[in-house]
Amino acid sequence: MSYRVLIVDDSSLMRRMIVKLFQDSPYFEVAGTACNGREGVERALELRPDLVILDVEMPQMDGITALRYLMDCCPMPVMMLSSYATEGSALTFQALKWGAADYFHKDLLFSNTADAMVVNDFMQRCRLIVMNRPQEPSMRVLLEAMLTCMKMEKDLKAAQHTLKKTLVRYNGLVLKFKQEHNRFIHTSCVGELFGISSEQAVGRELVDFMPAHVARRQEERYRRAWDGEEIDWFDTSWNGRIYRTTIQPLWEDDEVVEAVALSVDITNQRRAEERINRLIHYDGLTGLPNRQYAQDYVQQALELAGSNNRTAAVLFIGLNHFKLVNEALGDDVGDQLLMNIARRLQKLEADGGRAVRMGGDTFVYLFNYQEPSEMLETIDQLHAQLHHPFRFGDQDIYVGSSIGVSLYPNHSDRAERLLQASEMAMYEAKQQGRQTQVYNPSLNEQLHRRMEIELHLRKAVELGQLKLYYQPIVSTANARPVGMESLIRWFHPELGAISPGEFIPVAEETGFIVPIGRWVLEEACRQNKQWQQDGFTPIVISVNISSRQFYDPLFTESIVNLLHRTGLEPHWLELEITEGVMMDIHTALPILKELQALGINLSIDDFGTGYSSLKYLKELPVGKLKIDQSFIKHIDSNVVHTAIVSSVLSMSRQLGLEVVAEGVERVEELNALRENGCVFAQGYLFSHPVPAEVAGKLLGESLYPLGEAVR
Repeated sequence: MSYRVLIVDDSSLMRRMIVKLFQDSPYFEVAGTACNGREGVERALELRPDLVILDVEMPQMDGITALRYLMDCCPMPVMMLSSYATEGSALTFQALKWGAADYFHKDLLFSNTADAMVVNDFMQRCRLIVMNRPQEPSMRVLLEAMLTCMKMEKDLKAAQHTLKKTLVRYNGLVLKFKQEHNRFIHTSCVGELFGISSEQAVGRELVDFMPAHVARRQEERYRRAWDGEEIDWFDTSWNGRIYRTTIQPLWEDDEVVEAVALSVDITNQRRAEERINRLIHYDGLTGLPNRQYAQDYVQQALELAGSNNRTAAVLFIGLNHFKLVNEALGDDVGDQLLMNIARRLQKLEADGGRAVRMGGDTFVYLFNYQEPSEMLETIDQLHAQLHHPFRFGDQDIYVGSSIGVSLYPNHSDRAERLLQASEMAMYEAKQQGRQTQVYNPSLNEQLHRRMEIELHLRKAVELGQLKLYYQPIVSTANARPVGMESLIRWFHPELGAISPGEFIPVAEETGFIVPIGRWVLEEACRQNKQWQQDGFTPIVISVNISSRQFYDPLFTESIVNLLHRTGLEPHWLELEITEGVMMDIHTALPILKELQALGINLSIDDFGTGYSSLKYLKELPVGKLKIDQSFIKHIDSNVVHTAIVSSVLSMSRQLGLEVVAEGVERVEELNALRENGCVFAQGYLFSHPVPAEVAGKLLGESLYPLGEAVR
């Protein structure tokens, strides 16, 4: 026999690796997966697996909370997973107190040095858990116990007393009957259900105390029981209540001499099942159908589309800035935003589509069409709904979306594969900065590449594979460096050089960006202090800060500590924040003022591409704007770019802000910037990002023959 396993982990890579372990075992089969604690509870209630593999640290609902919910609601064997690299190890011991059967460390199971003995130990412990789990009593056990009690107990009154207490607990009724003159007469009545008492039932037929339509249905089953058939549980509605009945014949010398009917009121249980069914199939926050409903509904829609010779499209929608909203504004605003998004998606359902929440910040929209133009129009409508700002108080929030598209029958005729294909396409759209991506088979290779990156990124910092490169920020007057921007690079011994554009999105999604960000800050400050000690003219070192770092409650304290450790004065450090961090100006402003009070320089990176509002710009304690390179390209010939840069420079002078032009690659662009009064610039025209030893040699040097630049 094989045991059914549910795997709950927020990392898609971890889920796939754990699934592979159980798929390779002859003792287990994978019943399902979930990506957070809340979804894990829903799936567990739906699937009732023999074993749950539960990660400790997850979003939405962590593993400890999910475990406690399961133990209270529906106890089942749980194996906890944690990591040495987090607080998970300590939390696992807490999980054991709340009912977890065992725990195991991911680092042992999935490290590069993990061997077959470790994997075998894990699988053996999982098998022992399910083999030794306690068995739940069934209603048939209850019936058999009562029958045995009635046959063997000499003291009938004592037996009835025990039976009555049991029936009171289950809100049940036991009727014994025999056949007399082709009529079924009750000889005993124990318990009370729907007001039926012993006086009403004993010596009477069903029709004497039940409605005729109920009595007729039950009498037909009485007749079958008298013929020797054991009647399994069946449900009957009466007076707005539901009761479940089983009927068993009593034999003597191969002849039925009496029969027993046990009825139990299951109205509350049925209502609870309906609530659980609602929880299983519908998202509790948005009211939309959830992941489980999606696969069933997609398959039904495919069959309908096939019978009508139409094409079905599965659109997997990923929100682009939802995590930033959650970090900046909190879970309450995040939940409200998800509900608003659901309402907008439901507006499109009038055209025959259906929206489903897949979990977290992802949705699916399914529809069928005849002409490709219908599909393109629907995608445009979706983008329009999700790109329109959401109003919260006096603030507009922009999220935007990336949509992955898979088509029936082009890509598959199975719902599960279409959902996987559209999800892969969505992640590709995010990585490439596109709004829409249609699935193609090459995305499977890209998914494998992403899984490799996620796996190796966990150890990149501690194995010393990350390096900081530095790109000079120069004065346009003499092309001498006035600062250095630190830029991260990853050199893997097997995968080679991995672009930041490839691994930074993975780090952001998985949360690895936090330890990586701490390392970058420490290394940049240490290197700048080293240059000063080597006698170079002091310059400002710039470090990009992720939103997760910025909104960490201990962020400011950690900056103070690292400046103390490295000995770098605060005014030689500049923190570059993106405009996206400014989405919650009320939360961001106190943090920025606290950093400014420490003497740290602040700048806004990629200015003009995000969500900054000019009305807030004058309130921000920043000293510098970095104009995004997309506006600098061909500034000498593109009148629109010239007008934008000129406006930013004019506004900055009035606000007393410095401006750095990013991405300067041509002499003509440098000349145009100088003519417009731009004082600082950065780009390949002066230097590519270079290692620390090369960057040190650039300090104090003129990085461009200025005479040629302004000829």
